[in-house]
Amino acid sequence: MPVAVALIALLIMPFFGASASENNRNRNRRVLTNALVTNIAEFTITATKNSVTYTIDATNAKLHRRYNARAAFSEMINGDTISVWGTIDGTNIIAKKIQDLSIQKWKATFNGSITAIDSANNNFILQSNARGTQTVNVYDYTKFKYKKRTAKTFTDLQVGDRVVAKGIWNRAHNLVYNTTWVNIKAYSAAN
Repeated sequence: MPVAVALIALLIMPFFGASASENNRNRNRRVLTNALVTNIAEFTITATKNSVTYTIDATNAKLHRRYNARAAFSEMINGDTISVWGTIDGTNIIAKKIQDLSIQKWKATFNGSITAIDSANNNFILQSNARGTQTVNVYDYTKFKYKKRTAKTFTDLQVGDRVVAKGIWNRAHNLVYNTTWVNIKAYSAAN
C-alpha cells in the first residue's frame, strides 16, 4: 500500500507544484548580477542594482573571486561588485554562491614608483606602470628586500623608490592587500 501512495503522489505532483529537481534549479540560479555592495554586517550583505536595495543572507554561501577562486568574507568591502546565486523573494536573497567581481583570482605583481607613504595605516601609494595609482597595504608578514637580496623593512621605503609589490588586487578600489613581498628595485635620489 505505501508504494501505491508514493506512486500516486509522483504522478499528481506536477499538477500541484514544482518538482524537487525544479526547486533545486530555482535555488541554484543566478538571481542578481553586477550589484554594488553598500553594507556588510556578519553574513548579511546589502547591495543595490538599478536603485533597488537587496538584503542577502550569506550564512551558507560560498564566496568566490572574479575568476572563481575561493575567497573569504573579510576580502569583500563596500563598493565591490557582486553576482549572487540562490533563491530570491522580493528583495531578500538566500545566497548559495556569491562572486565578488572586484577581487582578482591570483596574486598580482605591481611595478612602479612610490608617491606617498602612510606609516600610521601601513600602506603606500604606488604609481603602477600598467594599472595606474594603487594603494598597497603591508602587514607584519610582508617581506621587504632590496634587489631581491638584502632584507629591508617598511621604514626603509621612501617616496620616489621604484618597487615591485605582490598581493591580491581589488580592481574596484585600486587596492593591493595580503601583500606577501615588496622588492625595492631602485632607491629614489633622496636615499
